[in-house]
Amino acid sequence: MLTSFRLDNGGNDEGFGPLTITLQLKDKYGQTLVTRKMETEAFGDSNATRTTDAFLETECVENVATTEIIKATEESNGHRVSLPLSVFDPRTTIHC
Repeated sequence: MLTSFRLDNGGNDEGFGPLTITLQLKDKYGQTLVTRKMETEAFGDSNATRTTDAFLETECVENVATTEIIKATEESNGHRVSLPLSVFDPRTTIHC
């Protein structure tokens, strides 16, 4: 299964370092079907790099209704910093 994400810095010219995003794929009852981590490269330090696409490959999981971001960290100055989940608005495309 391939789940695609478009990450956007909101146009504020303030970039993100490499991100690690922990995701849960859930069924219509809110039960977690699978939990995975997705990593991205740095992006968003200019209008040319405002967005980046990220992909999460997993085994095909049936009955996925929602994707929830449960943790996000950014690499900054050699350290991992937790990001508030409120900065994310998950919109995903899932293909099995």
